[in-house]
Amino acid sequence: MSKINVNTWEPESGTAATLMASGDTVTVPSGAALTIASGATITNSGTATGFGGDNTPSFLAFVDTPQVVSDNVQEKVEFDAELWDTDNAFDSTTNYRFTVPSGEGGKYQLFGQLFASAASLCMSYGEIKLQVNGTDRWASSLFIGTDAARYWMWPFSLALDLSASDYVEILANTDTSGADWTLTAGGSYSGGTWYLRTYFGGYKLLGV
Repeated sequence: MSKINVNTWEPESGTAATLMASGDTVTVPSGAALTIASGATITNSGTATGFGGDNTPSFLAFVDTPQVVSDNVQEKVEFDAELWDTDNAFDSTTNYRFTVPSGEGGKYQLFGQLFASAASLCMSYGEIKLQVNGTDRWASSLFIGTDAARYWMWPFSLALDLSASDYVEILANTDTSGADWTLTAGGSYSGGTWYLRTYFGGYKLLGV
């Protein structure tokens, strides 16, 4: 093995230089810096790894079994199935909640939708709450009108700063003039697309 010390290295004028042969590896050791000057261009035609991040943890859970709820009773939404869960951080069997994994604290984009139905035109009010560690962090209310609806569909989206081990749950309530109501289940898969009715998802944000 030999060592070359130079201050400037450049190819023959008008030519393109090739660094390394196929199968070789160049290592920039710890403590060294590789600086790309302003105005320079890096063109990647291969595979780049280890740059930036991948917005994980990420999950998307949904209600697969219809959840019947009593009138004017606040209930935790039981998201009992998942389309994906990159870090196994969503509990879809017992507590129906997302828990931030160790070392993954930060800002998260959370989103979802509730689809509720009743037996007749008896729904007049609905409410969604998002709780962190059992404490309300966000809520939204919907006033429909006296016995004005049989169904309501309610999307939501928000960003939260969460710490490792924080857990997030969704709760819902609706006024149906004494009748029970139902959080409608899953949806269907058609042509490569999932059509979900009641779902909850999220992913970690980068660069904020």
